[in-house]
Amino acid sequence: MTEEKSLHMAGFWIRLAAIGIDSLVVVGAAYLVVVSARAYAHYVPLEILAVALALSYSAILIGAHGQTIGKFLCGLHVLRKDGKPVNYFTGILRELIGKPVIALMLPFGLPVAIIRVFGASEARGALLVLFSLFLFVFYVMYFVKTKRTWYDDLSGTFVQQEFPRKKRDSLVLALVATVSASALLLQTIVCIKYYGLYSDLLPYSSARPASDDRDPGRLIDVSSLEPSKNPRFVRWLDANAFSPVDYAVQAASTHQLVVFGEMHNIKSQISFLAEAIPALYHRAGVRCIALETCTQEDNEELAELVTAPEYDHERALRIARNQPWQLWGWKEYWDVLYAVWYLNRGLPESEKKLRVVGLDNQFDGPSFALSIAGDDAAEGPLWEKLRIFRALWDFPFVLLRDQLMAREAERQIIGTGDRGIVWCGAMHSFINYKQPHNQGRMAYMLRRKHGDKVFQILFHSRDFAPSTFGERYAGPPPRMGDFIERVMAQRGDSPAGFTVAGSPFEFLRDSSHYYFWRQPKTALGDVATGYIYFESRAKFKDTQWTRGFITPSMFATNKPFYEAKARRTFATAEEADEFIAGELESK
Repeated sequence: MTEEKSLHMAGFWIRLAAIGIDSLVVVGAAYLVVVSARAYAHYVPLEILAVALALSYSAILIGAHGQTIGKFLCGLHVLRKDGKPVNYFTGILRELIGKPVIALMLPFGLPVAIIRVFGASEARGALLVLFSLFLFVFYVMYFVKTKRTWYDDLSGTFVQQEFPRKKRDSLVLALVATVSASALLLQTIVCIKYYGLYSDLLPYSSARPASDDRDPGRLIDVSSLEPSKNPRFVRWLDANAFSPVDYAVQAASTHQLVVFGEMHNIKSQISFLAEAIPALYHRAGVRCIALETCTQEDNEELAELVTAPEYDHERALRIARNQPWQLWGWKEYWDVLYAVWYLNRGLPESEKKLRVVGLDNQFDGPSFALSIAGDDAAEGPLWEKLRIFRALWDFPFVLLRDQLMAREAERQIIGTGDRGIVWCGAMHSFINYKQPHNQGRMAYMLRRKHGDKVFQILFHSRDFAPSTFGERYAGPPPRMGDFIERVMAQRGDSPAGFTVAGSPFEFLRDSSHYYFWRQPKTALGDVATGYIYFESRAKFKDTQWTRGFITPSMFATNKPFYEAKARRTFATAEEADEFIAGELESK
C-alpha cells in the first residue's frame, strides 16, 4: 500500500476523457458491423454488440497491457494495489465482472428488475428513480474521495496517471472542455427552443375544462336508458342529423380548423376522408389537410407530390415509410395523397391548390416501444431495453409531441388564414376534454388559444375499458357504443353526422368507459363536439396492407419491433410483410 500512495492516482476528468475516447472506438466499430449487416438485410442489435465489444476490448487490452487506447492517449495505466502490472485474470475480474455488475446493474439494473418482478406504478417508479439517483450520486462521491471505483476495489486495482503529464493533461482536458462545451451549448439551444414551445402552450394545456364546474346530478348514465323507451333520441336525429359528408362540409364551412378524431385503421373512417376531399375543397373552401400519419420533415416532399404532373406512387411510399412507427403501411391512408393529387390535377391554373402537410416528427418509434413503453404489444428481447439510449435522444419530440403538432397545425392553417382540417387519432382530437392523468392535448390547446375557430368531430369507434390504459378495473364492459348503436338501429342504421352540444346526447355518460370512469362530471358532449356514425362496430373492416411496404432496410433496422408486434419471429422482410398482410386479410 506504501507504493500505491507514492504514485499519482488519476482523477475524474482524465478518466472520463479516456472513457470517451474508448467509447468512440467501440461504438464506431459496432456501428460498422451493424451497417455492414444491414447491407445484407441482417439485423444486429447495436447496443448489445457495443456492450460486448466494450467489455471484451477493455478486458483483453487491460489484461495484456494495463491500457486501452483511450487510457494510452490520456497517459493512464491500470495497476494492482501494490503497484505491479495487472494480468489477464485481473483484467477479466475488473472489466467483465466488476464493470457490468457494479457500474451498470447495481444502480440501474436493480430498479428495472424490481419493476419487472413486482409491477410498475407511478409511486414505485418515482421511488426507484430516486433510489437509482442516490446510488449514482453515492458512487460518484465515493470515486471523488478515493479516486477509485467500486470495480477497482473488487479487482484490487487503481489507475495511475503517468509523469510527465502536464502537456498531455492540457491537451486532453482542452479536448474534453471543447467537446463538453459544444455539447452543453447544443443542449442549451435545444432546451431553450423546446422550453419556449412548452411555456407558450402550457397555459392552454393546463387550463381547466368547463366540465369541472358542472353539477354531476345533471348527467345521465347510459346504463339507465333503453332507447326503445326513449324515442326522443331517434326523433331528434331524424330532425337534425346530416349525411357524414354534408356534416363535415357544414363544420368546415363555419370553422377555420376542424379536427377529425379517428380510431386508427378502420377502413370506413379513413376512406371517408379520401371520398370527402372534393366536397371539402369546393363546398367548404378547405385548402389544407394536416395528417398525423405524415411528418413535418416531409412537407416539402408532400407539396411536390400532390402538385406534380404525374402521381409518383414510389415517392408516396417513401413518405409513408418515414412515418415514426415504421409500420404505417395501410393503403387507405396513402390513398388520401392520391385523392388530393387527383383533385389538384383537375383545378384551373388560377385556382389555389389543396395542400397536404404532416403534423408528426421523425422520432424513433420502434426504440421507444421496445425500451420505454414496455407494452405487451411491443415487448421484445430484454437486451433491446438498451435502445433507451436511442430513445432518449428523441425524448423531447415524444414528450412535447402534442405541442409540436399543435404548433404545426397553427402555423400551416390558422397562421395562413386558410380553412383546413386536421386528421388524427381520437386522443389528440379532444377540444373540451382531458384524459385522466393528462394535460390537454393537441386540439385542446388549439381550442383554448383560438376559441371557436377550432371545432372537433369524433367518429363512432370501439369503446375503451379503463383497463385498456393500465387502470385497475374489474367493472362491467363499456356501454356507450352499444347505446348509440341501438339508437341508430331504430333509424335503419343509416350513416349520420350531428352536433352533440344541444342534443339529447350531450349529457350522457358511461361510468364503465375510460373517458368517464375517473371523471364523474364529464359527459359525451365534452368528449365529442361533433359526431359521425357510419356503421355498427360489428361491421368495421380493417384497412388494407400495402404488400412490400416493409423493405429489407427497414427490417434489418427494426426486426425485433416487428417480431414483438406479431409475437413471432421472422427470417426476412418479405416474411414479416406477408404475415401482416395475411393477418389483416383473415379478419
